[in-house]
Amino acid sequence: MRTDVTTLNRHYADFYADDARTAWRELGALEKARSVELVVDRPVGRVVDIGCGEGSVIAALAGSLAATGFSGFEVAPAAIEVARRRRYDSPVEFSLFDGRKIPSEDGAYDVAILSHVLEHVSDPRSLLHEAARVASRVVIEVPLELHLRTRRFRWDDTGHINVFNRRSIRYLIEGCGLNIERERIYCPGRDVHAYFGGRRGEAKWVLKAAGLHLGGQAVFTYHYAALAVAGS
Repeated sequence: MRTDVTTLNRHYADFYADDARTAWRELGALEKARSVELVVDRPVGRVVDIGCGEGSVIAALAGSLAATGFSGFEVAPAAIEVARRRRYDSPVEFSLFDGRKIPSEDGAYDVAILSHVLEHVSDPRSLLHEAARVASRVVIEVPLELHLRTRRFRWDDTGHINVFNRRSIRYLIEGCGLNIERERIYCPGRDVHAYFGGRRGEAKWVLKAAGLHLGGQAVFTYHYAALAVAGS
């Protein structure tokens, strides 16, 4: 499959419709929201979630971050439909975008979120520049899938066309003229692993969680979050 923007947008157009992974994504969104809460200082103005999916991260943050409002942009119409049907504890608006240009003015937001988005896009650098254009603070989160067990590229519906380790994602962020102010590396929770894996998934979680600070990043996939601001 081609990995240009147009082809990827076509792939994701109906990706969220009747998707059995919705409940699993809801579980993961709680930890992704937790990353934002941990790295972003208050007070918080308007927040934009770029690649917001079904709005699950915004829903998790709307009751806890005390932002003045949230916006979500997404390439998948089916996801936007789901996001608009949810209830939120803060003012929220959702819009489609083309995956390239965020239809907002420079500095329109205080915080931009790119949570598990850069691994999916054909030009992560350009989208990161766009996030930094519309917001003074950018929260990036990606899975650290580049390790000793990483296989050669092979397309699947998950759409992870880019893989990162801590060094490469930092290099990308800093190469866009941004300074990393805070970081978080964590192992997704037991319930996330057990959702599809059952007891075997729970056993894997125990091993991964124990190995996080003992060299586990060389063989396991963890999640990396960072707060980045424009360099001086």
